[in-house]
Amino acid sequence: MLWGILALLAILYTILFGPLATLVYWDSKRSGIHGPAKWAGFVFLTGFLGLVLYISDKDDEFHDPDDADPFSLPGTPPAGAADSDDSTEAVGRDADTNHSS
Repeated sequence: MLWGILALLAILYTILFGPLATLVYWDSKRSGIHGPAKWAGFVFLTGFLGLVLYISDKDDEFHDPDDADPFSLPGTPPAGAADSDDSTEAVGRDADTNHSS
């Protein structure tokens, strides 16, 4: 009886994580990530934890940390760059004169 339950669990595990590991292998090969068979085996052996680690590693593989500057808004110069125009100061001066009417 115990062997039957263990065999059923092994079959269910293979049915669930076999195709998932195959998808990871296909995606990592398509994306050019090093070691697609290693990732597929890792996901098959560790389950959802391996899938989460694969997704986070894939994100790190394709994310360039120089792209984003957390201290500036999109469309503005980087935080350390010198401003060449004084348009923000002019807007501030106009705002001070407009509220007096």
